[in-house]
Amino acid sequence: MNMLIKDFHKTSLISILIVSLMATACVTVPAKKKRKSVGTIKVFLAEMIVPYAISIDAKHYTELDSFLPKYKILTIAITNRSLGTLELDPLKDVWKIQDARGHWYKATNSLQIKDPESWKKIPEKMQKLIAYPGTTPPGFTQTFDIFFPSKVDPNGFRALEYRSDSLKQKFLLIPQSSPEG
Repeated sequence: MNMLIKDFHKTSLISILIVSLMATACVTVPAKKKRKSVGTIKVFLAEMIVPYAISIDAKHYTELDSFLPKYKILTIAITNRSLGTLELDPLKDVWKIQDARGHWYKATNSLQIKDPESWKKIPEKMQKLIAYPGTTPPGFTQTFDIFFPSKVDPNGFRALEYRSDSLKQKFLLIPQSSPEG
């Protein structure tokens, strides 16, 4: 009987040890720390944004102004020199332009989402070139277009603001020729 009680205690102790080890093994660790914004980062267009290893450039091509009568188009190029993929989100990222007179205008990131009727009028090959991307892989430059109401004049713009949802960061991008720079 004494032997039976000792075996029971031994088995109970082993069971408790195994259960406690399993419980500690199931503790979850947060996947990623939320990145905190360091305030607005102000840089020239096409200049390396060192903390993120990216650069952003923008250009307005006046010959595209007649392509979609309701919009003015600004071409964006994002170069990702980091080792990680840069996430982009057409619903959560925010782009704004400050025109030569100092007025700010918010862009439409995706015509496919915001204006499907206009999107359908664009040839499929062109859609692939101008669509807002979901990511920019490491070592890659992604080009796409953002759209402003036709009343906006992007020529000689003073600044471009980009608020990245994935980076939780706001960037103020200044053209080299701007008086702001």
